Amino acid sequence: LVASAGVLAYGSAFLFQELPRLFGEIYFAWSPPVDGWFAIKFGFGLLIMFPATFAFGGVFPAVLQIHARGLDVVARSVGTVYAANTIGTIFGATAAGFVLIPALGVRNTVVATGLLELALGVVLVLGLGGLRTGTRRALAVPLIAALAVLPFVRPPWDPLLMNSGVYMNLQDFPKDATWNDFLDVVKRHTKLVYAREGMTASVLVADEPRYDNRFLAVNGKIEASTAADMETQLMVGHLPLLLHPDPHDVLVVGLASGITVGAVATHPVDDIRVVEIEPAMVPAARLFDRQNGHVLDDPRVHLSINDARNQLEFSPATYDVIVSEPSNPWMTVASNLFTEDFFKMARTRLRPGGIFSQWVQNYYLAEEDLRSIVAAFHAAFPHVMMFETAEGVDLVLLGSSEPLTLDMPRIAARMSELGVRMDLARIEVRRPEDVLTLFRLGPREVDRFVAGARPNTDDNARVEFSAPRALYHQTLDENLSALAAYAASPTSYLEPRPAGADAAADLD
Repeated sequence: LVASAGVLAYGSAFLFQELPRLFGEIYFAWSPPVDGWFAIKFGFGLLIMFPATFAFGGVFPAVLQIHARGLDVVARSVGTVYAANTIGTIFGATAAGFVLIPALGVRNTVVATGLLELALGVVLVLGLGGLRTGTRRALAVPLIAALAVLPFVRPPWDPLLMNSGVYMNLQDFPKDATWNDFLDVVKRHTKLVYAREGMTASVLVADEPRYDNRFLAVNGKIEASTAADMETQLMVGHLPLLLHPDPHDVLVVGLASGITVGAVATHPVDDIRVVEIEPAMVPAARLFDRQNGHVLDDPRVHLSINDARNQLEFSPATYDVIVSEPSNPWMTVASNLFTEDFFKMARTRLRPGGIFSQWVQNYYLAEEDLRSIVAAFHAAFPHVMMFETAEGVDLVLLGSSEPLTLDMPRIAARMSELGVRMDLARIEVRRPEDVLTLFRLGPREVDRFVAGARPNTDDNARVEFSAPRALYHQTLDENLSALAAYAASPTSYLEPRPAGADAAADLD
């Protein structure tokens, strides 16, 4: 049983590399509905995990039967086996998650585990009682042969293909496309720069020469880029600092490409604390030094490899501005950074007049899920403004316990700083009026938008379980239409108020 579990685990490493293609072929040939995709993904998971798990699962009852020789020692025998199994489970999970995968990667960890189980199988076969020597040798020889050959027959995982994000990126192709079309983009038009399997995620940096674009992907999902994402990456950092009356200390949740941290660093703040959960993200951010201004070398920047909630819970530090730009709310590793509980925790770390800046996706997210996230944010911050970037693809929420206004002289003064002016010029934001073009909802309109919405909380995990169902639905236009129904003129929140109708119309 142990030896067969090893062989089957080793075989699963070969099966892994075929999953992207299998997924793609099904997508282009069938285009299943959302519920159908859940069944397909479940089938993929079963295909990978069931064979080796089934074989290894038989070890426990076998050991129990061998160890419990008589009824008078059954209780002690069962307790001993259970204790050994529990200790092994704890040790195995810890070693895999914290040592083997970060050091070796998923593929090599699976291969090494399979070989170890195969070696244990050889030891057990040679030590079996009740069998003749010839029988033991007959069983051991093929296992030893496999142990000698398999290390030289490793599966050739392609890091570009394994990080291609087929589960999301296939839908960007036309309906008459084929798997070869997708493969052509991945293999011929993408150049690998960096790939690493970290403790919490698989991180990839790659170039698209034809678009003059460098992007960062986490588990196949593009999280940052030097092209389409630039406006969002910059404005989520600049907006709260343009509005805050006197910012000194800033917390940024999520390092990614470092471009948002670089935007913050263009302002004359005293200290910037960056919290990043994945250590593999740090060398990835270094590959964007030209775009983020070598921000990791800035003496004001201090990096904490930590979970953001852990950081806020146990660090007594307070901030004038907190910027949160995690991954998507449907990803488990980031979902608890979009809950009312997290936002309220963050509010306790803001100084009086502090501003919290939150990125929210406006695509592949149902309207009710969007309202749920905004409602959770509003439950923590009574005063909320909403801005949009990338033509509404992304939203930026600014929240505060104090009233928020668009202080035009203050914004103009901040934008006159050389570093700020040069950074914003990259996205054609050159005047305070350009900032107003991104404004969508003020506090009164946000009140109306979230009326009746159920806030996303730690306990209900509403968005974490609901949002994945919209992954294959184009919801952007629907969400933009819903927001347009509440859209307001920024002139209502300007300070000082425009003098006369003509001045207001110029800013509207």
